[in-house]
Amino acid sequence: MKISQQNLAGGQGRNFVNMERLIVIAILVVFFSTVVNAFGISSSYWRGNPYQIPPGETGTVGLRLQNMGTDEDVTVRARLVGGGEIANVDEKDYLVKAGTKDTEVLVEIKIPETDALGTKYVVTVTFETLSQTEQGVVSVGTGIDTSFDVLVVEAPPASSEIEIGTTTWIIVAVIIIILAIFIIWLVRKGKKPVRKSERAR
Repeated sequence: MKISQQNLAGGQGRNFVNMERLIVIAILVVFFSTVVNAFGISSSYWRGNPYQIPPGETGTVGLRLQNMGTDEDVTVRARLVGGGEIANVDEKDYLVKAGTKDTEVLVEIKIPETDALGTKYVVTVTFETLSQTEQGVVSVGTGIDTSFDVLVVEAPPASSEIEIGTTTWIIVAVIIIILAIFIIWLVRKGKKPVRKSERAR
């Protein structure tokens, strides 16, 4: 069976188009993997590993911004997009220096006193990358979301702290008494008794 030149040329053209697509996809994969490596967010709490806090209490969760694997600084803008009924974050621009991973963003958590034990919240903060053009116009780029759970739990018993404090004071008092007795004994031992002959003189 003979293959016409037209069909052969068409097959080569399709192969060339497929090769171009593969090259574009590879470039995009490398680009996005570099972006992910450059800017990231870490936290001690996440979905499934909640921040636990009793009703009526206030706490703080730290989000650590990192900018690794690049020589360029990055500026991001923080926005609270979920959990606003209990959470608050300073929505401002943060400069994350190249090669750092300790730029901290604090999220304040405040639980109402009327919340039932076991109540769960989801707090979400988004960080949008910012870039400035030659004309001074600031443009907002892609955003990265980070979320963590907040779980309302029972407050630890306060009596344990009182018992620990009372025991400590008792130990300190006993030590002071023992030292006082020892000092008095040393003082009395140091005094020599006066003889009758020495008094007669």
